Amino acid sequence: MRIHKVYYKKNKKGRPVYSRNWYVEIKDHNQIVRHFAGYTDKHQAQLLGDQLQRLVNCKESGEKPDGQLARFLEGMTQKMRQRLVEIGLLDKISAAAGKQLSAHIDNFYQSLLAKGDTEKQAKQVVSRVNRIVNGCDFQTFISIQPHKAVTYLYNLRIGKENLSARTSNFYLKALKQFCLWMVRDGRAISSPVQYIELLDSNKVKEDERHPRRSLQIDELKRLIATAETGPIRFKNTGHQRAVLYQLAAETGIRENELRQLVVKDFDFENLTVTIRAESAKSSREDKIPLRKQTAKLVEELTTNKMPTATVFNVPEKAVDMLKDDLADAKIAYCDESGRYADFHSLRHTTASLLAAADVHPKVAQTILRHKDIQTTMNIYTHLIGGQERKAVDSLPDLLASTGSEIKVG
Repeated sequence: MRIHKVYYKKNKKGRPVYSRNWYVEIKDHNQIVRHFAGYTDKHQAQLLGDQLQRLVNCKESGEKPDGQLARFLEGMTQKMRQRLVEIGLLDKISAAAGKQLSAHIDNFYQSLLAKGDTEKQAKQVVSRVNRIVNGCDFQTFISIQPHKAVTYLYNLRIGKENLSARTSNFYLKALKQFCLWMVRDGRAISSPVQYIELLDSNKVKEDERHPRRSLQIDELKRLIATAETGPIRFKNTGHQRAVLYQLAAETGIRENELRQLVVKDFDFENLTVTIRAESAKSSREDKIPLRKQTAKLVEELTTNKMPTATVFNVPEKAVDMLKDDLADAKIAYCDESGRYADFHSLRHTTASLLAAADVHPKVAQTILRHKDIQTTMNIYTHLIGGQERKAVDSLPDLLASTGSEIKVG
């Protein structure tokens, strides 16, 4: 490696004229002499030469760049990057560092679809990534700065946006997922947001903006009975809505999953319903057991329907349909504690009914298909009226005779 200035010509006095910049001369991995324009400062040019020589050494040995060399590669100019790509010194990681984030995010979106995410899921994740990227004006991967992302989300929480802590975590998780994909796909050395922590779960719970509740047993019975005799709503008869609500409350199947159920997903002989991977939130196929009575009701609804026909006509905003039936059943959509009984609350009701029936938490987690049992226990499970009294009444009689009387008072 050699640092030198380029001789151009002689001036009027016959003296040589040299370039302002110092140039770096190295032999690449193919032993071809290459010249790179450096800096006006010789020391800076020397540092550039050292990094380029280290890059050649890595190329020849097959080793990956260490942290210092990786930062140099990620911070170089586009012109320098293109030059190194042309001569074969730049690997995939370094080339990707200067690529516009929008192009990476487009590739990330395609990868989500390829691994089985639904289009809706993929668009939601990418939308959250773009929200932070555009809000922080990140142009390239190396421009992503953790403190800027954290500050941006903080301002969304305290500003007019009034973003909840839970939603803030969803945005951060999306960004973390994208950055981790960049590393796993060989486009980056490390994730710049790897060490950003999510907001504490207690903070999330305290800051809940749309708390849900489960329906009490008498409320659920009243809702189903009222819907059964109700008018046609959102192209659904009262009976169709009643069966839909009953199935949702007994199985915990999500709104969008219910929307995509077809006749062949139901096994009426073995009393199961299959949630296909392409419609499941988890992108995993699962079988959920059905109560015999409910299975019979669904089977009656599917009479004369083709195997690929949808079973339920779930509107885009099923909550609007549910609100009307709740009103007819004289059940508050939002109770005195500010908790909502929206369509997803039927899934909360499933967890609560299972808990009230003394079903083991692990079994409930499996039925609800939660990755973390804490989600089942702390978010979805609510007390059904009378459970506290039943629990206290089940305690042993402490005044029972044990051979020596217990004196009270």
